[in-house]
Amino acid sequence: MCVSRNYFSEMFKRVTGHNFIDYLITLRVNRAKELLQNPTLKVYEVAEMSGFNDTKHFSKQFKKVVGLTPAEFQGMPRR
Repeated sequence: MCVSRNYFSEMFKRVTGHNFIDYLITLRVNRAKELLQNPTLKVYEVAEMSGFNDTKHFSKQFKKVVGLTPAEFQGMPRR
């Protein structure tokens, strides 16, 4: 994009009102929520498929956004 990371982050926040990394984490967690509806997938597989390299970090970020661990979310009954 020919702009520095700092400039991009500043412009992103100015336009969207959100930090880029927070936006990215939210997108990844939303994807993970979709994937966790498949009971055959393991949490570490969902973490990897949704863009997280570290399962521990994924679980921490997921709980921060959703309020449940990935395993708790996966075990919830669906409507």
